[in-house]
Amino acid sequence: MRQFERRFDEPAERDLFSFDAMEGMLYQFHLQAEATNMDYVMQVLGPPSTSDDHPGNNFEVRYLMAPLTIGDTASWVAPESGTFRIAITAFERIQNRRLYPEPRGDPR
Repeated sequence: MRQFERRFDEPAERDLFSFDAMEGMLYQFHLQAEATNMDYVMQVLGPPSTSDDHPGNNFEVRYLMAPLTIGDTASWVAPESGTFRIAITAFERIQNRRLYPEPRGDPR
């Protein structure tokens, strides 16, 4: 297992990490963050995963019609061998760790 260390001090900070991948292999990226007021989006920069269950980001859908939430693990199945990158972007934590606000009141 390969580990990277990086400290994000401000929202909107972004860092890229490179990794070598072999075609057909599952890669998991786990983010262990200190208690802060920030969340992190992870996204593999490369061709789409060969598995819908492992899309290459840390967005989670808990159930049908639920808003996206952010997890601490991104997984991706390499469609080809090569060197790829994963981007990690920090942003200020939003209430309930949801990407979209809950509807409130009458929309009219």
